[in-house]
Amino acid sequence: MSEVAEEVVAVEEPKREFKYSADKKVSQSLAENSKSSIIQKIGMGAGKVVHTLYQAARDAVQSMITTILPFMAFVAMLIGIIQGSGFGNWFAKLLTPLAGNIFRSCSTWVCLFYSTIISTTWTWSSYCSNNWYINRC
Repeated sequence: MSEVAEEVVAVEEPKREFKYSADKKVSQSLAENSKSSIIQKIGMGAGKVVHTLYQAARDAVQSMITTILPFMAFVAMLIGIIQGSGFGNWFAKLLTPLAGNIFRSCSTWVCLFYSTIISTTWTWSSYCSNNWYINRC
């Protein structure tokens, strides 16, 4: 038995050389190859274009899901509340006399615009002049 154990010689396996490195992308490994053919270069260029477009589409969909869809849901809820409560009909009846005369309509909108500007300016100036806020403006 001991003779058999002594006769076993460790057989060394030849070193295997791998074509691709684990710490690099396949495209980087292929780009380093100096023997690249024209077909390989065209394929690499098309792959970069497709990858760029695919990533842009993924970003656009993610942006749509996180920002635009919640806003659309909020606006749909507001429209439903306005129509369900009857506020829209009440507001339309309130503005009906303004629709009969263009001058009255324009003067009303100018007054509303002017009052909005005045109130916004007053709010902003009081915000800036208040010492409780330090150098906000």
